[in-house]
Amino acid sequence: MDTPKVGRIVHYTLTEQDAAEINRRRTSGPRIAERLTSGHWPEGAQAHIGNQVSVGQVVPAMIVAVWDLLSGRCNLKCFLDGTDEFWATSREVSSEPETAGYWNWPPRD
Repeated sequence: MDTPKVGRIVHYTLTEQDAAEINRRRTSGPRIAERLTSGHWPEGAQAHIGNQVSVGQVVPAMIVAVWDLLSGRCNLKCFLDGTDEFWATSREVSSEPETAGYWNWPPRD
């Protein structure tokens, strides 16, 4: 098995809480236009636009910190299909692929 190292790309499976947090902060072009015309868009605010995510969805992630080699506990920067990203902290590796809240090594072709 590979050793977790900063900069390695892995697969992370989103939990229900992860998906809710990501979807809550996302918006759309029409919603931004509505807020701009109504004066409810703060100057300098950044919009997060992207496709909806769901529990169990697998996303690519980069290991940004390794906390425990034995458990594989790492912090991950998850790459989403949109203008934002997600920081998954203290997540462990799983021997079972697509286990929500855990990361796995991508399969080798």
